[in-house]
Amino acid sequence: MKRTGFFATKSEQHNRVTFAGLVEAFLLLCLAAVIAVVTLSGQYTLFTTPRAFVYLIIASVLLVVLAFCAACGWFAVSSRDSWRILISVALPALLIIIPLQSSQSLSSSGFDRYAGGRAIAIRYNSRLSGLNEKSREIKVKNDDFGLWYDEIDHNLSKYEGYTITITGFVSRDATLGANQFRISRQLMSCCILDMSPFGLVAEYSSSKNLAEHKWVQLRARIERGNVGVHGYQRAGVVLRVMSLRTAQAPTGYFYRP
Repeated sequence: MKRTGFFATKSEQHNRVTFAGLVEAFLLLCLAAVIAVVTLSGQYTLFTTPRAFVYLIIASVLLVVLAFCAACGWFAVSSRDSWRILISVALPALLIIIPLQSSQSLSSSGFDRYAGGRAIAIRYNSRLSGLNEKSREIKVKNDDFGLWYDEIDHNLSKYEGYTITITGFVSRDATLGANQFRISRQLMSCCILDMSPFGLVAEYSSSKNLAEHKWVQLRARIERGNVGVHGYQRAGVVLRVMSLRTAQAPTGYFYRP
């Protein structure tokens, strides 16, 4: 005869399906579903970098396994434990869902909507796309912006005098000179809510007429020049603009893997 209640053995108690165990399983499944949906939809980049994708999928699978174990009664759970489990599972789920809702309402009309959730890794490539050494010209593709930024910034002497065609948005800060702006794209540091503009400094006589965040395509000569306001200048890469036109915003933001 199977013993029940107080006289049941520990193994019998642990293998018994209870309402509290089913509640625990349901909550774990809900958290697993939230993590899986956010990860597979690409919205997880609001909280972390794209390199965390695999770990989030693994975490979601492990939560499903734990939910199965809880439903089978492999964990001893009492009704009092259910409240603690509810809080410990519901809070992380809310911390994921609430920022998603607020970010969607902000980004629908915000400047970062062009990013479209597409993350572009800045990886070194020995074959640089768009480089023509014979004509000393560089045509930067939209997805190669980050790669060419690093390449020119670290090897100015190699590309000095080259003509470059590049697309980005106008970005200014107080450290730049009167006719200077950055031809920029967005760089994600830790998550999509923590993005900042990065790019090469361009010098253009009519730069004051360019609105902040205006998307432009420029053709310029790569030179070594002075970057910054008078008295606080430093030597660096300067793009001497030869021609400039309005451009359509590309999709994607950059991150360093």
